[in-house]
Amino acid sequence: MSTRSQIEFSVKGEYLNRRTGKVVKYNDGKVLIYRHSDGYPDKDGYGVIPSLKEFFKWNAGRNDLEYMTANFILFEKLSMIAHSNQWAKNDSTYGRIQTIESILKSNKDSNANWLVGYGICQVGNIHGDIEYFYNVEVKHSENDTTVLVKVRRSPKGKIIEKHEIKV
Repeated sequence: MSTRSQIEFSVKGEYLNRRTGKVVKYNDGKVLIYRHSDGYPDKDGYGVIPSLKEFFKWNAGRNDLEYMTANFILFEKLSMIAHSNQWAKNDSTYGRIQTIESILKSNKDSNANWLVGYGICQVGNIHGDIEYFYNVEVKHSENDTTVLVKVRRSPKGKIIEKHEIKV
């Protein structure tokens, strides 16, 4: 059985628009992502917290709400393809190695992880089968950016873990 979760991204703070020279405040918008499997916080280096840490390193400061959440899904789906290819290299019964080109040309497996592993949800639309809910809040200040992650069993539930990621 998969460990399903939802991840709510938000951005707070302000930044200097280099083009206009004006300070711009982030709005209080949120984006909600559905993760179909490996939704536990951390299990032997897999799970949401290790994924978020790797993602924020890779994303290199593109932490406005729209690009950040789109890039998170891209990063996670590319990671799925990389992991599938590693398994295929080590076990010929697992399947064939996938390239981006082969995925784009033929899509016979409608349940392939890279097609169904993640989704974008309407904010407030909580899936009934999630085991974990994550609040990922990116806080911008003049000199740095910090990511605060709160882990819960439900959106309004008690916080069971907290993590801080320096960006």
